[in-house]
Amino acid sequence: MFHDTIPIGAGEALAPASIPPRQALIDAARAELRTRSPAQVTMQDVADRAGLSRRTLYNQFADRDCLFDAVVQALVARIDNGLHFDPNDGGAKGELALDDVLFAFADYLLKSFAGEAHREILALIATGQIASAEPAYRGRIRDPLSVRLERRLLRMALRGVPIVPNVGEEIDRIFSLMSALAAADGKDTAPLISASELATMFCNRLTASSGEDRVPLQAVRG
Repeated sequence: MFHDTIPIGAGEALAPASIPPRQALIDAARAELRTRSPAQVTMQDVADRAGLSRRTLYNQFADRDCLFDAVVQALVARIDNGLHFDPNDGGAKGELALDDVLFAFADYLLKSFAGEAHREILALIATGQIASAEPAYRGRIRDPLSVRLERRLLRMALRGVPIVPNVGEEIDRIFSLMSALAAADGKDTAPLISASELATMFCNRLTASSGEDRVPLQAVRG
């Protein structure tokens, strides 16, 4: 797992020495990538920050691509370990109402995007310089969450709840918007919007009978 006491200042070496070399190097690369683009970070930068030799670095990672891929996998794993959204939570005594399901999802989504690891992986994706970043994020975070909510909503549609037919596309659009806003906000951990506002937007876009009735995605910022 990540150690959350990673120095941010340029040239500062990582501590304590009890951290295994591989983890120390991943933490060091992560710290470098917080302030610079992947293209600007060298293997020497990472070795210096970790307080380890280049020989140790290359014993662990063949090149920058391998090192950065390890950072991506560690970030995704950290987000994945915290995925506890269950669209059926609270439904033991019967089916939840649509707004309850959407509020639960919106609340989870906002808390997840506010997390350090989530914002960091989105920032890496935004650079377009680490090939593994977007596929790893989509495969383990975005797609499973979207599918989980989509299946729940489709089951509700079968019970007569009015859901738009292209529910998957709508979820993907909203997820894209939230990702873009979170990446743009950088290290600012203030909520983008409230869970209630996001749930209302979900409701309006997923249940509206026509495109004209839907809340524009840009309205998320008011």
